[in-house]
Amino acid sequence: MGLQELKKRYINLAEMLPCAFFDLNITGNFIYINKKAKVLLGEEEGILGAKLAEKVSKKHLYRLLTIFEEAVKKGCDKGEIEIQAGEGEQRVALEVVAVKGEEGVTGFQCYVKEGEFKEEPLSREGHEIALALASARAALDVADKKKK
Repeated sequence: MGLQELKKRYINLAEMLPCAFFDLNITGNFIYINKKAKVLLGEEEGILGAKLAEKVSKKHLYRLLTIFEEAVKKGCDKGEIEIQAGEGEQRVALEVVAVKGEEGVTGFQCYVKEGEFKEEPLSREGHEIALALASARAALDVADKKKK
């Protein structure tokens, strides 16, 4: 499968998710967000390349850092944070998965659902899509590395 087919598959999987989805590089910059995330954030222009930390309420930055640290250690972690959503702040349930390559963590995939953790951001079906999405991201990372 070529790089373009992998990217297309990746985007199709991300758009099938039942929740907002962010894909971040190792430094926390957005490299992809699905349509549900664009609606949640109330933004489309200029979001790629921006840092997730810039979208998080200042009082929740430490919590965000803790979630990411645990994701690096355990592979994933989750919690509640407040993000900038359009004109105001909104509480969301966030699940972060560390994307690992041959050289360690290469980025993060974030699944976001509006509200508190009354239920998981991802349903069982959503978790299956997320696993396929993680595999597609790993394949993209490998293909991109070979291209360079």
